[in-house]
Amino acid sequence: AGAAYGMPVVGNGDVLTHYEANNFQELSGCSSVMIGRGALIKPWIFHECRHQSTLTPTAEERVGIYRNLVANMKDHFHDDERGKRSAFYFLPWHFSFFCRYRPL
Repeated sequence: AGAAYGMPVVGNGDVLTHYEANNFQELSGCSSVMIGRGALIKPWIFHECRHQSTLTPTAEERVGIYRNLVANMKDHFHDDERGKRSAFYFLPWHFSFFCRYRPL
């Protein structure tokens, strides 16, 4: 797509699986694919894309992913009152996406 103009084109739009990312690139000719909501629903989608395989984490593994998110938010926003306010603002929003995960 962008090769004709000498610039990269990034595809975007409801990519939830590694095979959707592949199909998007093949059909559109884009040089890469942006993953937004898919990463909120399935944070492990980047691992799936990198390894071209589907992961089906157990409930215990998903809780580990959520704990990792909370730890990363604590590192990013810090542990002071302002940081906690920021993290508590974003956490419910992220968790609302996590519950949407359904194995395909």
